[in-house]
Amino acid sequence: MHDLKDGADIVQLIKKTKECAGEVILHTGEGDKLNLKSTLSQYVCVAMVAKPEILLRSSIECSEEDAKILADFVEA
Repeated sequence: MHDLKDGADIVQLIKKTKECAGEVILHTGEGDKLNLKSTLSQYVCVAMVAKPEILLRSSIECSEEDAKILADFVEA
């Protein structure tokens, strides 16, 4: 699990997940789990940009290889 960087561009993160081989799951601070490869989850994430407090304490669950692809958006 990798913490989401403060101020991470969610739209760019979603675009970058297309390069990932495995699943990319966003765990929000409120306990929600969203598969970022799912179109419905992507819409929900984009809507959350209007309420950035929801993304506080969020983390990304993915493989180590995919974490390298998402390095601009997650803490090492």
